[in-house]
Amino acid sequence: MNPGQRITFLAGTIYLIGAFLPWVVYTTPEGTSSSQNALSLPNGIFILSIGGLIMITGLAYRGRPGRRYALPIVILSAATAFLLAMIAIRLNQAAAASAAQVSVSLGPGLLLAFASTLIALVGGAYPVPIAPPQKKA
Repeated sequence: MNPGQRITFLAGTIYLIGAFLPWVVYTTPEGTSSSQNALSLPNGIFILSIGGLIMITGLAYRGRPGRRYALPIVILSAATAFLLAMIAIRLNQAAAASAAQVSVSLGPGLLLAFASTLIALVGGAYPVPIAPPQKKA
């Protein structure tokens, strides 16, 4: 397993942990609060499966020796970062549209998931080591 694969696998693991933490926290003026994690959002299973896909890609795709990046990992992590940014924007828009005076904040799970996609992007951009030459007997 090369260093880029290890970084990507670690990022997928962090993403899965973040999926179970609160993604959005609602607080009322009275001080009561509630939260939702990724699984309680409309596309929760899809969101969770992305973390598994990042982990599997980190394990399975070694990249081409000598290439400066692993393209599938870079594309997957960039698309996931875009998806998470859209989710954050949608949550903020829903909070602004609500008539009640409810304070909405992004939870640590969403921030952790976003950070893990950036870590996966680093793992995908990590240079793929050139295989050492085989010794002939």
